[in-house]
Amino acid sequence: MSRLPNPLPLLSAGDSKNSPCVIKCGKCSGYGIFESNDDRSESLLSPAENVLPTLHSDGNRGEPRKRGKRTIRTDSTDAKSSADVLTLDSLAVQSVGDCVDYGRCTAVCPTGIDIRDGLQLECIHCAQGIDACNQVMQTIGKPHGLIRYSTQDELAGKPVRILRPRTIIYPAIILIAAGLFFAVLSSKFSFDTRVMGAPGAPFTTGSDGQVQNNFQVRLVNRSQLEQRYSVNVVDDEIVAKWSSGDNIRLMPGQHVLVPLDVRFPLQNTAVNGYVDTKLKIDDTSGASREIKLRLSGPR
Repeated sequence: MSRLPNPLPLLSAGDSKNSPCVIKCGKCSGYGIFESNDDRSESLLSPAENVLPTLHSDGNRGEPRKRGKRTIRTDSTDAKSSADVLTLDSLAVQSVGDCVDYGRCTAVCPTGIDIRDGLQLECIHCAQGIDACNQVMQTIGKPHGLIRYSTQDELAGKPVRILRPRTIIYPAIILIAAGLFFAVLSSKFSFDTRVMGAPGAPFTTGSDGQVQNNFQVRLVNRSQLEQRYSVNVVDDEIVAKWSSGDNIRLMPGQHVLVPLDVRFPLQNTAVNGYVDTKLKIDDTSGASREIKLRLSGPR
């Protein structure tokens, strides 16, 4: 007997309707969550202010809502000159807002909210309500922007401040972070290297009076080209060479652990039992790295 499909996911999706867009989409619903914690009456989506976006419906202009045609409003001067007596019809026309309550802004909203009720957690600031409202305003001969990106202070008639502490501090933090990022990026080498002591005795003494230290060098080619690596020591009396004798060849992205032999005269460690020097590793692209190295020997 074949297994019947599970209808629960379909019923759940049908019951939740617009909820998946709010609950499951963390990328979009995060805007509303951040905005709910950001009680700034001056917040606006603007490159100059660089803060969270807020989508508003202008209630002063749109309310009260009324379906039907609109006539162009006249100011007080025109009203006095055109008619000395106000009728009930003229008062009704002047008291009606620009919103015709057509419902296009709520129909196109992916989360199913009514932006005319104010800023809400579910708003993802997709601006589809702005486009729908502007089309309706154009049809009835009213100016665009009944629903728009704005600030609470602007809608309340308060002066809008462009320069505020946030508009100065936030760009400064971004510039500092970008500067640090490029500084770290410019200091990156085309190869990585690490020197470790080889297992066994720390040093050996030869019959020719030379002391030898054995190391292991990990090389990583981080460039996009094949590279060859050579090694030498800053001090003239100290000689370093790869145990294989030849320069190390690495393909892009390849890493290898290479034995390294360092020889120096016996008298270099006669005082302290060690000597500090610098190991220099070069590649064929001209990149070079110097590594501090401590050599051990008999006193």
